[in-house]
Amino acid sequence: MKQVSVLVGAGSIGQAIIRRVSAGKHIVLAISEGAFAGKPTSYYDLFRVENGKIAEHWDVMETIAPESEWKHQNGKYGFPE
Repeated sequence: MKQVSVLVGAGSIGQAIIRRVSAGKHIVLAISEGAFAGKPTSYYDLFRVENGKIAEHWDVMETIAPESEWKHQNGKYGFPE
């Protein structure tokens, strides 16, 4: 895992841990974990690449529930660390 600085919200800088990056011909998915408003948060960023540049970007953020509330033990991401 790699920790990086990221822009979060209105230009504030936070830290995130990159959990996984997957890429196809024109699509890149980055899954990372950090904090938003003081709560553990997962980030999913999907990029469409055209001519070597980001043409579009979509993202989803979700608060990570405490481990005691998980419905299973697969973790947030469901893949091995």
